[in-house]
Amino acid sequence: MRSLINIEKPWLAFPFLILLFSLFVLSGCTKKIKQTTVPGEEWVGDLRSRVERHIDDPEKKRQLIELVNQDEILLVTLSHETQQYNNALFAVDRNYYSTPEDFKKVFSEFNETRNRLRTESLDIRFKLKALCSPEEWKELSHFRVKDSLFNQMFPKPSIE
Repeated sequence: MRSLINIEKPWLAFPFLILLFSLFVLSGCTKKIKQTTVPGEEWVGDLRSRVERHIDDPEKKRQLIELVNQDEILLVTLSHETQQYNNALFAVDRNYYSTPEDFKKVFSEFNETRNRLRTESLDIRFKLKALCSPEEWKELSHFRVKDSLFNQMFPKPSIE
């Protein structure tokens, strides 16, 4: 049987060792970086900056920022709950003995949570709107391609 490294000519193994070392270094460099942002984080930051720019009354500005912060907490909670849902769904799917009821339970629990968070977010939106004049609300929610991340994420339907 022939060896990869010739004991009589050890320098012939040098290219092999370089290749092995390169693969080792490259495999360490390709490790994925864990995502640290939360979906909607840019939108919340955009809304916060709009409040800072367009609301003059300091007390109203404070109340609006507080509501934006509450909405951000809901987005973080929804992201966390979605991850837990995915984990629960994968666990049920991996279990050979899972029944349709097990899947339905996971779906039902997540739908309840999602609906509750959606309702809370909607309530916050209308609290924001109630604190604003029509002109202020237009500045906070008006469609501008470069300015409004929310409207870029959820474009208005085109009416022809």
